[in-house]
Amino acid sequence: MNKKQSTLVLIAFGIFLIFIGFQFYTSKQESKIIASKNLQLSGKITTIQKLKYGHEFGYLFIDIKKSNYNFIDERDTDNDYSFIIKNGKCLLVISGLLTIKPGDDIKIDKDKYSIYRNGKVIIDQSNIAVLPRYLYDDPSSLLLSK
Repeated sequence: MNKKQSTLVLIAFGIFLIFIGFQFYTSKQESKIIASKNLQLSGKITTIQKLKYGHEFGYLFIDIKKSNYNFIDERDTDNDYSFIIKNGKCLLVISGLLTIKPGDDIKIDKDKYSIYRNGKVIIDQSNIAVLPRYLYDDPSSLLLSK
């Protein structure tokens, strides 16, 4: 490898590291925003719907058993929302849909969720997903329309 090729490889590697650092920083900031809402919720998953975006991201529809919110819908004020609570139901954006089934129980504590099946933990303390709004399907046609 000559000097020019080595320089190009180092530049590409540097750009890659900057990209990874930015993603890590953005993820931490999003977790702080979600955690600041202090969502405490438990319920039963009734429906699962994949996003067209893919990558195991999708919506969980939850019948709420207990929550510290009766209503929250920030679609008008926040482009990157993660959940909507309305009429005793919750719409939650998450990743990792392949392991979740309707009938599973969910517990949310700030920016983390755990999934239980038959009393056993199947997902423990996973992060609530934040995706840019343009990657979401429009939930207004789904369970929790405005």
